Amino acid sequence: MASITIDLPDTITIPLGRNSIYGTLDVEVARLPANALEYIAMYGFKQVINDAMATKTVKDGDEIRDMTADEIAEKASAKLEALYDGTLRMRGEAVAADAYEAEAIREAKRYIIDFLSKQGEMKNIPKGTENRMMFALNRHLRSKGRPETTESVYLNEVFFLTKAGKAIKARAVETVNQRRADAADMEDILDSI
Repeated sequence: MASITIDLPDTITIPLGRNSIYGTLDVEVARLPANALEYIAMYGFKQVINDAMATKTVKDGDEIRDMTADEIAEKASAKLEALYDGTLRMRGEAVAADAYEAEAIREAKRYIIDFLSKQGEMKNIPKGTENRMMFALNRHLRSKGRPETTESVYLNEVFFLTKAGKAIKARAVETVNQRRADAADMEDILDSI
């Protein structure tokens, strides 16, 4: 029987609906018993593989056709290999609660990718790696003997506590406020027509 140990934040915020349209739900991880964690892991394993097979059509030239059973199974096998290799996509789970946070997250990612690129960390990332920023960041952390992290933990518990992170958050507020002012101006212009 396999046993895994992973470090998680004490609380994980789960978005309710796309872009947290219904709000968020905080999960106190330490309160989950072993059988609940096992259920989550098994559900997650099945979901990841099934997500890989979600699209069952392929474009051949100008035609779209249904995939064969073998082609669909190959997609599942490719996802499993990506899991084994660690070259899978980790969807940006840094979900914003509001427009200010969303802007700050977008700008933080741009800043981090730019920094990693200048350090040469964005090179030699395996083909098919979808979250290149986190792959490069975790590779860098491993090279320093430090544990890997998730996007949410890194942004909220590390990056946004730095001088650069605080400055990006402040600029995000200004940017969103300016967009809102511009939108209000545009409504006035449209009303006057």
